[in-house]
Amino acid sequence: MKQKRFLGLLFIVLALTGSCSFVKRQPPRREQILQPLPLDLAVKTLVNQILHDTQKEENKKLAVLDFFDIEGKATPLGSYLAETITTKVFQTKKFEIIERRMLSKLIEEQKLSLIGFIDPETAQNIGKLIGASAIITGTVSDLGDFIRVNARLISTEKGTILGAASIDIIKDNTIKKLLSKETPIPPQETTRKEAQEETNISLAKIVVYVGDVPPGESGRSASGTEINVGGSIILTAQGRDGRGNWVPVNPTWQPTKPNIIEITPTTGPRVRVKGLAPGTVDIIVEFAGVKHTVELIFVR
Repeated sequence: MKQKRFLGLLFIVLALTGSCSFVKRQPPRREQILQPLPLDLAVKTLVNQILHDTQKEENKKLAVLDFFDIEGKATPLGSYLAETITTKVFQTKKFEIIERRMLSKLIEEQKLSLIGFIDPETAQNIGKLIGASAIITGTVSDLGDFIRVNARLISTEKGTILGAASIDIIKDNTIKKLLSKETPIPPQETTRKEAQEETNISLAKIVVYVGDVPPGESGRSASGTEINVGGSIILTAQGRDGRGNWVPVNPTWQPTKPNIIEITPTTGPRVRVKGLAPGTVDIIVEFAGVKHTVELIFVR
């Protein structure tokens, strides 16, 4: 009886020992470290990653927007990456790409602001405007020895993220040159006040001619013109900027002696002046802070 128990225990021990020998020992896991890649290879890898989940949905129409820095500002490097990604996506022959120049023109015409990160509402507006089913955009971060690019594929129907990818790029000479370039100020960042100030600075003077003078052409100076009481003449105002170029103006016309003349209308590039009584009168023509005085003489 004892022998049978001993043999039974021995069998169990051998069985357990044998089963352990078939267990494959897994090597300790090591965290995968991705090294920065050259620019062309990095962009190709990035495109493959971000479009991985959409490979089965061919013939989609995509738009590639500029990539911004982490502060939401446009950069020459971000624009360069967008152009390169556009080319790489087109080369897959699986997607219809919106031409970036046409995209910029449409966005500018519709006065859509693409400054900073793209929120769901902006993505949907862009989709409705250009008919794209998704847009690609992202951020660029300068991390010293390399550049990190985070890209997103955003649905224009729901504003949700369809795909995302991240890649590190070697800071080679091309990247360094792009980083050293000054970032142009986008048109959307110019406020109305700044635009008006620019107009005021550029306008050097106003000239007034007798008659209906076409824009950009000169005529006889209106100052010193004699007009019969009861008669009328047309006066035309034009502007010149600091470089001598013609600029359109829409000035106000204010007589110093309103009892002597009648001006209609009192605002606009052309007015009709009628003499009511004899005498000399000055007309103050003003636009964007620049004034011009016209002297008229009314005689019987």
